Amino acid sequence: MDIPAALPLPANSTLPSPSPLRPAVAPSVKQGVTILYTCMYGCLFLVVYVQLWLLLLYRHKRWSYQSGFLFLCLFWAALRTTLFSFYFHDALGANHLPILAYWLFYCCPVCLQFFTLSLINLYFTQVLLKVRGKFSSEPSKGLCVARCAYAAMSTVFLCVNVACAALGQREGGGDQAWSLVLIRVLVNDLLFIVEAVALAASLLLLTRFAPSTRPYLHSNGVLCGS
Repeated sequence: MDIPAALPLPANSTLPSPSPLRPAVAPSVKQGVTILYTCMYGCLFLVVYVQLWLLLLYRHKRWSYQSGFLFLCLFWAALRTTLFSFYFHDALGANHLPILAYWLFYCCPVCLQFFTLSLINLYFTQVLLKVRGKFSSEPSKGLCVARCAYAAMSTVFLCVNVACAALGQREGGGDQAWSLVLIRVLVNDLLFIVEAVALAASLLLLTRFAPSTRPYLHSNGVLCGS
C-alpha cells in the first residue's frame, strides 16, 4: 500500500509564527525576591558586625576560632549583599562581569563557605584531640596533621575554583566550558562530602566523650550553662 505524499502548501500561505517566550518569573516577583534576599544578607552582615564589636568590647581573644568564623561570615554576607544590590540596576550586566569581579561575587562566596566548614571541622577536631589528651595545652601531632589536611583541602578547593572561573570566562560557551563546570562541580561536591563526613565523625566521637567534653567547652566559653 502506497503512502500518500504530503500535499504542497499554497504559495500564498505562511507558517504560523511561534509565540514569544515569556519570563518564568514575573518582574514584580523577581524584584520582591531580590529585595527579600538583600535585606536578609544585610541583616546578617549587621548582626555579625555587632558580634565582632562585642568581642572587642569584652576583650575576648582577637584571633580565635570564633573571630575567624565571624570574619568569614561577615565577608560572605557583604559579598552577597553587594551582588544582590546590583540586580536592582542592571541584572544582565551583573551576570556578565569581568573575570576578577565574576570570581569575587560568584565563586568567592562558595570558597568562604568551604573555609568556614573547614574551620568548624578543625575546631571540633582540636576539641576531640584535647579531650582525649586530658586537656593538654601543647598541640599534638594529630592536630598538626589535621591542620595540614584541612589547609590542603582548602587550597585545592580555592585553586580549582579560581582556575575554572578564569578559563570558563575566556572560553565562553562550548564543550570545553561545560567540561570545566563539570570538573568544578565534581571537585567541590567531593570536598564538601569529605568535610561533612569528617564533621559528623568528630561530633559522633564527641558524644561518646560527653562528660569529658563539657568542662573543656565551658573553659573555652562555648557552653554558657548546663
